[in-house]
Parts: sequence; C-alpha cells; structure tokens
Amino acid sequence: MSVTLNSRISVGPTPLGHRNWISFTGGSWSGSWGSGIVLPGGQDSQLIIADGSAKLETNYLLQTFDSPPAHIVIKTHGWRTGPPEVLAQLADPELADKVDPNSYKFRLFIDMETGDERYRDRINCGMWVGSGMRRGAEVIYDAYRLS
Repeated sequence: MSVTLNSRISVGPTPLGHRNWISFTGGSWSGSWGSGIVLPGGQDSQLIIADGSAKLETNYLLQTFDSPPAHIVIKTHGWRTGPPEVLAQLADPELADKVDPNSYKFRLFIDMETGDERYRDRINCGMWVGSGMRRGAEVIYDAYRLS
C-alpha cells in the first residue's frame, strides 16, 4: 500500500513528547484478496519521544475497486525507531528518499473493520501486522494477516 501525505503540522511539545499531525491525501493498495484506493482524509498522529523515535497512530479508509465498492476502516498503532540521525532524515521529506529502509524499524499492529459481507470474515476476524518505509511525501506499507 502506498499513502501520500500532506506536510506535517507540529502541534508542539506535550507532557508525553512532541506531537505531529499528518493528513493523508490518498493512495493505492492491493493484496491477494482485493485492491483499491486510500481515500483522502486519513491521518497520522505522531508522538516523537526524546530519542527521536515515533509512536504512530493512524486512521484512514480504504475503498475497493469492486462494484459497488466496499469500504474498510484501518487503524494502526506502532513505532518507528532507529539511530537519531536516521530518524532526523526521515522527518525531512526531501531527505527521506535517501534513507535505507534497513537502517530503521517501522512496525505496526493493524486493526481492520468493514460491514461489507464480501470482506467481513477475512477483515474483521483477522489479526494483522505490518511494516513500513518513508519515501519523501509517501509511506509504503506491507500488511500481513497472521494465521
């Protein structure tokens, strides 16, 4: 899955760390069970802690290419960790393209939910995990259903 991002909005320092808000402008996804688009309007609420690691919480909506389309709510919780200099580069969209994805960790728990009967059993009852990488104003995710 590929998600395109707006510029980061810094909410500022909070008692827990530095809070950032990043809205999603769209994207695309595909898997063995379907494909479609990431609808605009999702968001990532990041909490940057003292060592530069980011606690990530995202909420967004997928739409399938089916007719009629199904809609799938996605919520993720996870961490992006690594050496401080690497994390600093990832925070800058102009430098993020140059960062080797193997130089940091980007891991997520993924909750998915749909009311569409074509996907309900696979989506609602599955346990999902994922990994990601930052590329400029884009994040690329891989998701895996555990069995």
